[in-house]
Amino acid sequence: MVADQNFASSEAEAKQLFRAQFPPQATDVTTEQFLLVAKEALKLKAKDGRLPCTLLILDEAQQYIGDSQQRASLLTEVTEAVSKQLR
Repeated sequence: MVADQNFASSEAEAKQLFRAQFPPQATDVTTEQFLLVAKEALKLKAKDGRLPCTLLILDEAQQYIGDSQQRASLLTEVTEAVSKQLR
């Protein structure tokens, strides 16, 4: 692999070029979006029309929540939706 010596003159310029080429995308998904993707993924492993036994681990959830009551509520919403709709 060969590096392009003319790509950027500094680290800051390289970051700016990458941000322009790959703009940030939304980092949060709705509960509905999460459930849709989870159901689609689990159906690939379904037997007899039943979803497989699945363990969902949310690593760093406390870090995500921090001091935000809104994020705590969102996580509770997702947890309840998963337990009710992915049976």
